[in-house]
Amino acid sequence: MIKLFECFAGYGGASFALKKAGIPFELIGYSEINKYADYCFNLNHGSVNYGDITKINWALIPDFDLLTGGFPCQDVSNAGKQDLSKSRTILGHELTKALLVKQPEYFIFENVKGILSKKFKDFLNTLLEEWKNAGYVVIYKCLNSKDFGIPQNRQRVIFVGIRKDIYQFNAFSFPGEEPLKLKLSDLLEKEVEPKYYLSEKATLGIQRALERKHKPTILAGEGVCSTLDSRVGALTHRSPYLIHNVYGGFGETEPRVFNDTAPTIRTPAGGGHLPYVVSNNNLRLGQGNTIRRLTPKECFRLMGFLNDEIKLDGLSDTQKYKLAGNGWEINLFSKIFKALLK
Repeated sequence: MIKLFECFAGYGGASFALKKAGIPFELIGYSEINKYADYCFNLNHGSVNYGDITKINWALIPDFDLLTGGFPCQDVSNAGKQDLSKSRTILGHELTKALLVKQPEYFIFENVKGILSKKFKDFLNTLLEEWKNAGYVVIYKCLNSKDFGIPQNRQRVIFVGIRKDIYQFNAFSFPGEEPLKLKLSDLLEKEVEPKYYLSEKATLGIQRALERKHKPTILAGEGVCSTLDSRVGALTHRSPYLIHNVYGGFGETEPRVFNDTAPTIRTPAGGGHLPYVVSNNNLRLGQGNTIRRLTPKECFRLMGFLNDEIKLDGLSDTQKYKLAGNGWEINLFSKIFKALLK
């Protein structure tokens, strides 16, 4: 049985993914400083929270076979200011400390696509060199959830490490891409509370902004959702919306439609393309339209919880949205675990 330790644990994406993959495991502990994430983790998995990763004495932690961690991405994300001096993404170095002391057989780390950019080449190379010097063969690749069964255009860089002394017996390759069978419309709730719908005034404001500033990018309801992030529930220009009964303008004769994919939500508030998700095929906006946010349940379905198997009792919508946007898409990671721990 695999012994797991989760760093930057969130709602426990690694634990959920191992369960989804049907791989038996024992959760040794986790590290998480956000009180709502800690609450959600305990609600679903239990175990011991060792708190701030920078303060962990790894020599006192029970041994484990698998270390996981989606280390903070804000400082390298295209949606942020891309400034490593903020000292969040550099917490990836803390994972090296755990590897040096505990020497687990495997690790899986994750970050956003921005970490591959030229601007962060030196930082990335430093991390890779650290992990290799700690005794690991490291394989990494940028994967997109929409290529593995979930209709969300979520690109993430996955780092897989295998301890050098066992690598010859377990050479790893990432799972192959597969045709997308699920569409966004398959994951939508049939009945949605009124609170998720925008007011007539807000809807009109969005229409005017679109017509004034740019031509929008529209996603048909049978297509793929834009990337979810921690702002997914906010009523900002970064939010994904569902537009119902759509007919009319948007400032162009024929809106641009993506039946198979959609752009990533990276837009700063107030500029660039507004990411909207259209829930039907009638792509015209005019009088009588309604626009709503994705519900928290829909967001978690887009994170791989297709049967609503995560417990969220006691959390506000704001907390749920943030957890979903910051978490691991468990369908993809379940396939990676299967490939690694076969």
